[in-house]
Amino acid sequence: MVESILLAVDEDAVERDVVAHTRALAEHLSASVYVLHVVDVTELETAPESEVAREDAAEFVADVASTFEEAGVPVETAVRTAKPWEAIVACATDVDADLVVMGTHGRTGIEHFELGSVAEAVVRDSTVPVLTVPVHENATVSFPYERVLVATDGSPEALAAARVAVSLAARCDADVHVLSVVETAALGLDVRSEILEAEQRGPAADAVTDVHALASEAGVDVTTTVTAGVPRAEIEAYVTSNDVDMVAMGTHGRSGVAKYLLGNVAERTLRTSTVPVLTAGDVDGTGVDGG
Repeated sequence: MVESILLAVDEDAVERDVVAHTRALAEHLSASVYVLHVVDVTELETAPESEVAREDAAEFVADVASTFEEAGVPVETAVRTAKPWEAIVACATDVDADLVVMGTHGRTGIEHFELGSVAEAVVRDSTVPVLTVPVHENATVSFPYERVLVATDGSPEALAAARVAVSLAARCDADVHVLSVVETAALGLDVRSEILEAEQRGPAADAVTDVHALASEAGVDVTTTVTAGVPRAEIEAYVTSNDVDMVAMGTHGRSGVAKYLLGNVAERTLRTSTVPVLTAGDVDGTGVDGG
């Protein structure tokens, strides 16, 4: 259950949409909100600059907090001076948040949106589920959710995301759709590929069955689908054809000294999604492992 939300916000005007979505979410869930703004230490050259930046940031988070106070949502604020993604990940742990909410930024083409580097890093390393809210012009952000899609490959990370998604769906009286995609792009066209695809459908069916059980236990209406194709494309098509309001999925990655690799499917979905995406990655707090 989501009882405490960390809202990581910057001073971009489009962040108001993220704030509004978080307010609606917090009101519906009776959750408290912790508003965090991070002054990027890498952009500061002098102590006076740092002090001015922190004063401006304090005014900004106070303004954001007033949005929640008006709605009767318990709210606290903080300003930290650090590398943004590191501060957000640390703060989520410090305040015992159940969910991190943040926006995505940047556009690289007519049909492709670039996930902000801070959001991407948080998603990669957070031990807390992250809800990324798209803020580009094609975004469709609504609440309460009516249809939630859980994209699963059967991994622990996907199941962790499913648990949060099912909990949210139950609170919103939303339907849950469960999708598992057997990736065929790398299989080729020969008979062996057809056999491999058939073999992979078994684990995919098991994956959707696990999420179906979670949803049924929560008393949520659930629909399951196993299909074959390119996962990101199939997820995107499903969202469009079924008017999905939110997508939930796990992340996969390898952690190194200073580099994190987000799983290909999750990364591409986050970069192109027109609806909020809930991700869960480092489920045990030791660094996500996988391909």
